[in-house]
Amino acid sequence: MSTVPEMVEDLTLWPATELDRPLVAMLSYRADNPHVVRMAFVDACEHETPFIYTFAPGLLARALGEDLTQDLAEPAGDGEVHIGPTEVSGRLVLSLIAPDLLRDSGGRFELLVERARLQAVAEQIAAVRDLAGLGVGS
Repeated sequence: MSTVPEMVEDLTLWPATELDRPLVAMLSYRADNPHVVRMAFVDACEHETPFIYTFAPGLLARALGEDLTQDLAEPAGDGEVHIGPTEVSGRLVLSLIAPDLLRDSGGRFELLVERARLQAVAEQIAAVRDLAGLGVGS
């Protein structure tokens, strides 16, 4: 039986317009699918909702940059998930393509995420990649 290195982590996100209503997403990464980080939102009973987004692990590296003390100048990302700067200290903004029921909100919605938590997730993904022997360019 083969065990594939993987990472699964909860990530708390706050709607930019409703900071008192946090959401939870499960981030997962598997070495047998090295080009995809999966982000699935969960409901109050910890069941996945139909709102699932995918992005390349390199997006985290681009968004976080080498120097974590330096603010982002512009958003990173070119797909359904973008990560960018925000006015809120210690946080970044995830801009996601809105599900059909939110389309009239302009096509995207924004969630705040703690920069340190996103950095911890990026480090865990890097550890899984190292364990699986995946190079930086893989």
